[in-house]
Amino acid sequence: MTETKIDHDTTIIGDPPKEVTHNVISYFKGYKRTYGDNHWFWAVWINVIDHKELGQQEPISSGFVASRTAASRAAWDVLKDRIADRTLQRAYRTNWARQLLDQRRNQDNRPHFSRCSVGKHKWQWVVGYFDNILASGIAESPEAAHRAAELEIGPVCQVTNSMAEAFRTKQHAIERSKKTTDCDSTSRIEFIYECHRYYSDYDNDAHDSITRHRIVKRTRARLYVDRDPYHEHPRQSGDWTDYVQRTFVLDRKEFESTGRARRRSRGWWDNNTYYASPDIYFAEYRHSSRPECFVTLGVPPDADEADIKRAFKRLALTAHPDAGGTNEGFRELHLAYEQAMLLASRPA
Repeated sequence: MTETKIDHDTTIIGDPPKEVTHNVISYFKGYKRTYGDNHWFWAVWINVIDHKELGQQEPISSGFVASRTAASRAAWDVLKDRIADRTLQRAYRTNWARQLLDQRRNQDNRPHFSRCSVGKHKWQWVVGYFDNILASGIAESPEAAHRAAELEIGPVCQVTNSMAEAFRTKQHAIERSKKTTDCDSTSRIEFIYECHRYYSDYDNDAHDSITRHRIVKRTRARLYVDRDPYHEHPRQSGDWTDYVQRTFVLDRKEFESTGRARRRSRGWWDNNTYYASPDIYFAEYRHSSRPECFVTLGVPPDADEADIKRAFKRLALTAHPDAGGTNEGFRELHLAYEQAMLLASRPA
């Protein structure tokens, strides 16, 4: 039995209470385009007092492997090697691995390294910061790109491929600007249209929103479309993010056969429809909700201006006051004719 003194006036007979410690294992799936084939990061902590907050605690071991199973096995193997007693080989599973990588990335002062594929056995790599590219080149593989960057600059910090893609896009933009702008060398910009109809909560008025998006690339089965709306003179912030090109995919066969295609969505907030022309949208809207003026004239929802004129002339033969009709009836018919002509002649 030991005697522990806490202060001058208090004495406790017995051993001091021991702090409860825990073991922690953690692993998560990183971006394969950033970390390559070994994109599962794992880490192990032993004798952690607080298992709810990472803080500044460093793991006893960590690494990257190719799969979730391999990450779990590696973490448990380290835990069993360090702790011989089976009754103590228990651990909490947390998300500390992700937090640890974020901490290391924020504290890393090395130049950022980024690479992206630009063709078969061709990888564009760049080293630098957000507003300053220090070096760039082309390599045959991601590993060769990393070696070339470290030979030229020194130790680097791996980041996502967005910086390399933006650098590549910027170089292409500079090369295009240097070319002559005659009819033979200038390519025509192709657009598609995102169309919505909005209804106000405060009145019965509704309005149509039409936004142009540029078609970036066509393949045999897909259309790649710029995610941001097209601006003829976009504002530039001055860093490499000005040239980040984010796209979404449309089914080319569906789009070219029907003039419309729905974007591949990840939820109800990302489920828009795109049209080859606003005329297709307006015709589709008239077909789905037939306006009252079309009902008055007796024309189908997809009627054009010629159909509306013929219907008005036919009805005017009996609705005109000189032919036995009334002034009010002919006035309503003429108003319906004007509204129908306005809907049928919506500009593209």
